[in-house]
Amino acid sequence: MPIQNLKISSRLILLSAVLILGSIALGVTGLITLNKSNNLMVLALNQASDVEHAVDTARKAQVNFKIQVEEWKNILLRGRDAEVFTKYKEACLPLAYFAGSRRPCPRYVASRIVCLSQSC
Repeated sequence: MPIQNLKISSRLILLSAVLILGSIALGVTGLITLNKSNNLMVLALNQASDVEHAVDTARKAQVNFKIQVEEWKNILLRGRDAEVFTKYKEACLPLAYFAGSRRPCPRYVASRIVCLSQSC
């Protein structure tokens, strides 16, 4: 039965049904695309957060290493007197093993240092 043989009211109902089905299909496609876009945005935000955390940890490690070097220099340059040696050694000890590092930085080394001065 060709569409030309239908009444105008039937044609309008058929046209309306096609338009409604097309709108529903377009809406569902839009929702699926929006969901995919949202998932990608969440993933990008998580990655950005991970990068920010890594940068913060690296900056803290860099600052801590600088402080460790300064304290180590203090031990080497100013640690001839027993009191001063103990002071700088104690300042150096809490700085080791920063951010889960398993390398014995100044803590291991400084705990095995002995004062080379005659007064120790």
